[in-house]
Formats: sequence, C-alpha cells, structure tokens
Amino acid sequence: WAVGTIAYELMSEQGNPFYRSASTGAVLRNISYTDTDLPPLDDAVPPVISRLVHDLLARNPNQRPSAEVAATVCQLFLWAPTSWLNPLHTRALPSSSEILQWLLCLTTKVLCEGRLQGVTGARRTATEYQLIACFLQRAKLSIIRQALNWIHLR
Repeated sequence: WAVGTIAYELMSEQGNPFYRSASTGAVLRNISYTDTDLPPLDDAVPPVISRLVHDLLARNPNQRPSAEVAATVCQLFLWAPTSWLNPLHTRALPSSSEILQWLLCLTTKVLCEGRLQGVTGARRTATEYQLIACFLQRAKLSIIRQALNWIHLR
C-alpha cells in the first residue's frame, strides 16, 4: 500500500492523495477512502502502471497484488516483448517455454553486452543491465505467470 502512495508522489502532479500540501486541498483518509475516491494518475503514465498503482491502493488488502507480483509487472513492462503486455493483441499468454527462452535471452544479453558498458553505441546503460540482472536473480516462472495473468485480466 505504501508503494502505491509513493507512486502518486512520483507520477502525479497532484501528489499523494493521502497527504495534504499547499497545492492540494482535499486529502483522503487511509481508514475511510473508497477505491473510486482515488484520483487518476497523469495521462503520461502508461495504463498498466496506472492500474498497478490503483490496485496497490485497493481498500481491501486481499485485492492488492503481492509485492513480488507488482515488482514483476514493472519489470515486464520494462523488458518483456510488447506483444505480451497488450491483452487486445494477444489471445493467449506466452507458454512456459517462451518465457524461459526470453529469460535465457535476457541472461545472455546481460552476460555478453553488460561487459561492454564503456563501448560507444551500447544499447543499454550500466544501470539498465543492473536492473535486468536483479530481476533475473529473483525471477520465478510462477510469479512471471501471475504477473502476466494480472496484466491480461485487468
């Protein structure tokens, strides 16, 4: 839940809806708000991330994605094939072998291209390779499938 409020701080001009500041008059109370009280995030925020933030702030804790699934949704948004992220263009979720093949490709990129950090024309920055490496260290097929299901069911 706290990550959702911080996301509002970072991704909304209105700021955290649970915190009163000089620029915002109304404030939501964490003990009495409803899911429909949450203001929309800025239009520049991708829809999948906007939905994730909204779900992280669901009033009912049982309706919130776990921290592991939420983090994986963010990583998939950054690194997964775009066809996996658009439920309108994908009829079926990727198979386990497709996911494992993608993870193998990511691992290969980190191992091979990650060493070329100082080379001009590298496709990714050192920070991006570190983010991918952290994701790969904790990646679990079951959690990736849960995250893809969350993306497609919403």
